[in-house]
Amino acid sequence: MFEITGLQSGYGGVTILKDVALSADREVYAVLGANGAGKSTLLKTLAGIIRPTAGEIRFNGERIDRLPAHKIAALGIGYVPQENCVFPDLTVAENLSIGGILGKRSKADRLAELYDLFPDLQERLDQKAGSLSGGEGQMVAIGRALMQEPSVLLLDEPTAGLSPRYTDLLFRRVAEISREKQVTVVLAEQNVTSTLGIARKVHVLSLGKTHLQGATDEVSIEQVRQGYHI
Repeated sequence: MFEITGLQSGYGGVTILKDVALSADREVYAVLGANGAGKSTLLKTLAGIIRPTAGEIRFNGERIDRLPAHKIAALGIGYVPQENCVFPDLTVAENLSIGGILGKRSKADRLAELYDLFPDLQERLDQKAGSLSGGEGQMVAIGRALMQEPSVLLLDEPTAGLSPRYTDLLFRRVAEISREKQVTVVLAEQNVTSTLGIARKVHVLSLGKTHLQGATDEVSIEQVRQGYHI
């Protein structure tokens, strides 16, 4: 469903990602690595926010690496950034409604499923998103992306700075989204142990290059963490 080969990308003429390849299909695909390893650059490139300088990105067999971000989103690829992930001056309901512009089923049906996944959101519909806690804000951001009915969900460190309660909740919900909705989740994270617990495949980046990739049941935490110290 989602395949990347020879990917090179960066900012302002500076190359961050170098010859990255991966393939993910209806699973949680973990992207791990230290700060500065290239995780966010990878997800922004997949979402069309950054245009790659080399390589190919294919979705359901079709090349999408030259498409603008809004057309990539319309294909069914949802993206939740690490920072500035909600519209703070809009209510929770308004944030979710923006995501609901895309998607084929009725908004009511999609919202009902979303409230089952994140019950707390229904109690805060009229609250400004900027007044929410970090965990609540992440629920809104992921919920807004799910309103698009995505086939692929790109999550950039969704548990960064969250309390243990919300961290555990989000990991459980990410696994449920992938399993129950058959969504491919590309999850960039720092939490190695919890991420490996829900992912089927893992890709470790180190200084923009692939340090390790494979099935999570075939690699050890020690092998993964080696990529953080190169």
